[in-house]
Amino acid sequence: MSHFTFFVMTMLVFDTPPEKFNSTMNTVGFFGIYQDKILHLLRQDHKPEGNKRAGPWGKIDSTDDDPEQATIRELREETGIKLDKVEFIKTFYVRYPDRDFIYHKFKHTFTEKPEVKIKVDEHKWFDWFTPEEALEHELLLWEDEVIKDIYNIK
Repeated sequence: MSHFTFFVMTMLVFDTPPEKFNSTMNTVGFFGIYQDKILHLLRQDHKPEGNKRAGPWGKIDSTDDDPEQATIRELREETGIKLDKVEFIKTFYVRYPDRDFIYHKFKHTFTEKPEVKIKVDEHKWFDWFTPEEALEHELLLWEDEVIKDIYNIK
């Protein structure tokens, strides 16, 4: 049995793989942190879950791409921010009615505010929010539960 389970609409988030978990994709997500605020991007309307916010994230492209390298690549592609290393936070197991996937979460705390150059075909806007402020916005379905878990917010 999982240590915690969240129910959000028709999606469940687990800290261990649930019974009969069959991941169809391996994904990564990133918390860019500056002065206790998290970088969030607003997805373009035409993207899946359009007009919702999340940190940079994406699929692990190939078997040669490990989660940390995929995170660094996604961060560079989506924001122009170049890092050599990111810190692993936790792996989540996400279940929708029609698919399961793995979500590896990483972070980096910036000492200086980085210049963000969003990829305009994917995102239309960005800003920095405290975890509590981020939860007031419409996030990708699993992102709110990830924020609550990592920042211990009820």
